[in-house]
Amino acid sequence: MEAVIISFLYFLFDRELSFTLHSEELISVHVFLSELFTVLMCSYVLFFTKKRKKFLYYSIIIFLPFFAMLISAYFKEGDYWVILGWFYPILGMLSLLLIKCVNREKTIYFIRVIANLYLLLLVVNFVFLVFYPDCFLSDKGGGDAYFLGLENQIGYPILKGLCFILLDYFFTKGKMRLYVYLIIHVCTLLIIFSGSNLIGLFCMLLFLFCYPFKEIVSSISLNKILIVIVSMYIVVFVFGNLSSLLKLDISQYIIVDVLGKDDTLSGRTAIWDMAIHDFFDDPLLGHGAQADTNVFYFPSKNSRGVYLSAHNQVLQSLYECGLLQFIFMIPLIRVFGQSLKKSERFVDLSFKSTFICTFIMYMGEAPGLNKIFYIMVIAIVISNVFKRNLSKNVKPYI
Repeated sequence: MEAVIISFLYFLFDRELSFTLHSEELISVHVFLSELFTVLMCSYVLFFTKKRKKFLYYSIIIFLPFFAMLISAYFKEGDYWVILGWFYPILGMLSLLLIKCVNREKTIYFIRVIANLYLLLLVVNFVFLVFYPDCFLSDKGGGDAYFLGLENQIGYPILKGLCFILLDYFFTKGKMRLYVYLIIHVCTLLIIFSGSNLIGLFCMLLFLFCYPFKEIVSSISLNKILIVIVSMYIVVFVFGNLSSLLKLDISQYIIVDVLGKDDTLSGRTAIWDMAIHDFFDDPLLGHGAQADTNVFYFPSKNSRGVYLSAHNQVLQSLYECGLLQFIFMIPLIRVFGQSLKKSERFVDLSFKSTFICTFIMYMGEAPGLNKIFYIMVIAIVISNVFKRNLSKNVKPYI
């Protein structure tokens, strides 16, 4: 019964999983229950547990980037409901984690339950994908809508599920669950064939199973990783060198031969240029988060043109909320990095790899910055349970 309750609450608070419902009416019910249980769970933590100080501390850290979004929305007439819809489920997830992950044994049990949840959803999605693919056809455009997300966004929940599966294997040695998940994960992405998701999965496996890479990822600090990511964008912003970078032989090989795209990445380079240009209109506050992220007009030869997202989450976020949001994310990222540094090495490696691979996938799509917030919140709570000095004899790697 406890496993059912944990799965139900996790399902409510992880808004990515609402795609499983495949119905606007059911999603509305999901949102209502998510709001209700967020209030109940947060109230319980604050008034009936000893975790209230930790909950308040983490809540303030989490709220800072959303506060930046609210400032941007106030001055730029953004959509407050979108910001609220991002923020409150994360508080619900935080309260669930603090209640259920109180010691090593209970946290391992929590990981096992969530790993089983993701495995079940992935299997169901795969069965329908193979035998009933017509049920995924979307009449609203933007690609097919699968049980675990839209066509180019399905990799994010699956990757997070893989993180739980790997942690479960590390603590319980459930090999069959890991092998089944990996096989179905790979087959799902091959059938759908989303380039960014395949790259994310490849990097995840590389970081976790290839000796030189896992040692590098395990030893490198999160600050250095972020410096590298920021440096990439500084090059693009300051030098406007995007076109030159994409014309390199290795870039052309990856884009044309591996991903099967044209040299503009199916028009993405033009959209990125628009996002970069519009970002400089107000680099501090941005233009305000809106309900629809398709804000960049892309002309088409065969029609009047369409409005698209930036197809790059970092550029999309910079356009929407400017540098202020990223500045206000620094405390959360620091707590995230410090928690990983103190945790067991494989826990550190798993969450750090998931974080990096999510950012890599962000390079080609704009599914929402909240996906990285979920990873950080889950990692902070779980990592603090598994301190390195609590289990010196545990094998550090797979």
